[in-house]
Amino acid sequence: MKPSEIPQQVRDLAKRCEARLSERFAEIDGVSEKCTERVMEAFQEFKVSDSCFAGTTGYGYDDLGRETLDKVWARVFGAEKALVRINFVNGTHAIASAIFAALKPGDTLLSTMGAPYDTLRTAIGISGDAFGSLRFYGVEYAQVDTLGGGPDLEGIRAAAEELRPAAALIQRSRGYDARRALTVGEIGEIIDVIKSMSPGTACIVDNCYGEFTDTMEPTKVPWPLGSASTPSWPVRKSKPVWTRPSNRDGVMPVSKMATVTGRLPAWFWKPSRPVRTTS
Repeated sequence: MKPSEIPQQVRDLAKRCEARLSERFAEIDGVSEKCTERVMEAFQEFKVSDSCFAGTTGYGYDDLGRETLDKVWARVFGAEKALVRINFVNGTHAIASAIFAALKPGDTLLSTMGAPYDTLRTAIGISGDAFGSLRFYGVEYAQVDTLGGGPDLEGIRAAAEELRPAAALIQRSRGYDARRALTVGEIGEIIDVIKSMSPGTACIVDNCYGEFTDTMEPTKVPWPLGSASTPSWPVRKSKPVWTRPSNRDGVMPVSKMATVTGRLPAWFWKPSRPVRTTS
């Protein structure tokens, strides 16, 4: 069938559907507008120009383009610092790097939204005992399954109190599970529950596919540290991660590591807002 042969009743149906969804479309447009404003203002503030795309030689010190890009990303996501590089491989690498930075042999990792992505299971050691996995290095793993498609806050509270995990993984997107994605507010609730039972736990958030889907990014939840890979807008697929590091002895502060990855330049930031404590 040619487009010109589409029946009028189908065209009328499409118009009615669009009319019924007009409020939702307007909401999406509003989010897009706010996010675009934030990006463009960052471009203006740090004077992005053709000079930023000039090549460098030698060791590449004082690369104007690289330094400007870091500043733009930091401003867009409300951070103090950012690190944008092409040296990171993929999303699994991003999450695994953040997790490895927060754990040491004998520690426990708690997954708060059920099992993580399939590719991450090998890095953790859920599927087998691959050389170099967390399990290989003596890190234990536990998980709390979702409840009704959302977080089981009481289950997370009980697990955090019992296990006192060194790190907790919060996967925002549904991945391959039949559940909804988490909101920024829900992510904050999970972190508050964990911190109320185990203040020393490093909360690591996989924000895959979550950037620019709301006017507020997870950095608005006052965490002391964050990391992520390049988001799906304005470039390609991503696997972002935010981390809340532990200050326990023997754990390398994540702030000293460029632990973020993506198919395109990755980025790393330290949120500028103060740390929120849970009494």
